[in-house]
Amino acid sequence: MCIRDRYMGIESGKRISVEDMKRIQLDVKDSFVDRVWSDFILILETMIERHVPKTLPTRARIDTLVDILRRFDAVFAVDSAAAAIYSTWEYSFRERLLVRAFGLEDENRVPIADNIAFEQLIFRRIHKWADALRENESAKIHESWCEAIKDDLVDGMVFTEEDGCGLLFALSLVRADQELARTFNGRSPASYSWGELHPCRLLHTPLSQTFLDYVFGMRYPCPGNTRTVNVAAHFMRNGNYEARHGPNYRSVIDMDDSAQSFFIIDTGQSENLFSKHYRDLNELHRRGELVPMRSPAEALRADVAESILDIHFEVPTDKPDAVSYTHLTLPTIYSV
Repeated sequence: MCIRDRYMGIESGKRISVEDMKRIQLDVKDSFVDRVWSDFILILETMIERHVPKTLPTRARIDTLVDILRRFDAVFAVDSAAAAIYSTWEYSFRERLLVRAFGLEDENRVPIADNIAFEQLIFRRIHKWADALRENESAKIHESWCEAIKDDLVDGMVFTEEDGCGLLFALSLVRADQELARTFNGRSPASYSWGELHPCRLLHTPLSQTFLDYVFGMRYPCPGNTRTVNVAAHFMRNGNYEARHGPNYRSVIDMDDSAQSFFIIDTGQSENLFSKHYRDLNELHRRGELVPMRSPAEALRADVAESILDIHFEVPTDKPDAVSYTHLTLPTIYSV
């Protein structure tokens, strides 16, 4: 959807350049969130006013979160406070879905709530719920699969069973506020950042399962989410926001000009921890930079000035028909 929304020129015959493709690969705007944002804010503001009393000790901070969210552009950049707030709200909301419906145990319920098909159902319902509120600001939001449990409520919140899903909307932000306050040690909400909450985690098999993970594994602030072109997927079943799936390998290949082809991986080209190439491409990958891709033939031509194919012939004076070589030097095909 993201590419379709912002790069429709492809269908009209626009030529997409190598630089265009590099920019597309780094896109961290969530088009699904962007499309529902005005509806989402309408529901959230209405439900906060309806279910979160102003006497709640954390109400002022919750209002600050809402204010930050109003200005969200759906770009999940590492320094985005709004991305951190929305993602924590979404996690809290989805992990409480289906709690009372169908009698499902958590081991069966969570994978359903975490499923991409269920995610799309939520986005469609957000449009429906917002339309209902525009027609009648007192409208109740209720679905059998989406309702708050009274025991989950923070003291002081107003419970209304017939407005169960609307209540869950508000409760999820209250819970998100609590989680973010703990995670960021009481810092100002404006200083929250998505990258701190959402690290990329590169695992080494099998050493990341041991205390040696801090040496062999990698962890760094990560932009994007499950729905962005520059994907960095986290899953509720893991119980955190660590990105476990991402674009480990990127490439752009110009079919007209092979010299304009590039690639990058997120670690390095050597699996030897003591090699300078073990993780030397990671910083380039994080900045969205690519390195030239060369075929063996191109590498030979490029290296010829530095590494000559050196064949030295000797013709013995007593055997003019015999030829022997003393040494042979071949060029390096590729090195980083």
